[in-house]
Amino acid sequence: MAINDLFTQKQNLLSDYAQQNAAQEFGRMLGQQRFARQREDLTRGFQKQFPAFTASWARRLGSGVKSGVMGRQMGELTGGFNRSLGDVDLAAAQQQSKFAMDQAGRKIALERALQALREQAVAAGLKGF
Repeated sequence: MAINDLFTQKQNLLSDYAQQNAAQEFGRMLGQQRFARQREDLTRGFQKQFPAFTASWARRLGSGVKSGVMGRQMGELTGGFNRSLGDVDLAAAQQQSKFAMDQAGRKIALERALQALREQAVAAGLKGF
């Protein structure tokens, strides 16, 4: 095998690796934007809902009066909001973890392919590859 063929194969491997990483980074950026929008939408919705919720109870009970039903419903409202935020954060963390694992797998595959090329170069008696 000629050294030019090995260098061409090496360049192709490096180019493919770079293209795959660029595509993945673009996907990661889009995912981060999507999760940020979801978080923002949840927060905005809660911020709109909470004042209406407390105002409706203030009208029913009067100011300064606490109700067990009101406390339970407030707990459900805030608990649902926190669970939703937690779900979004968990999904974002899982996606980031998958991106990291995919990138590590591609890096290992690249290194193995480059090592195979080096071995071919040595077997062909080519030095300096």
